[in-house]
Amino acid sequence: MNIKLHCFINDITGTTGLSIIREIVSGERNPVKLASLKDGRIKASLEEIAASLTGDYRSELVFILEQEL
Repeated sequence: MNIKLHCFINDITGTTGLSIIREIVSGERNPVKLASLKDGRIKASLEEIAASLTGDYRSELVFILEQEL
């Protein structure tokens, strides 16, 4: 999928990481909406997170992400 969420979120299994992953699996692709799910403790700005979530959401990779979730 070539998104770089790990660059701004240390714990991908935390509140923000799981919220974003669940939304991706449910069909959301808008990086701004996904970035708005960030917890207040995340120091990165919405713009930085949105830029890291811009990518190619190929259906087979989203399916694998759903299986892993």
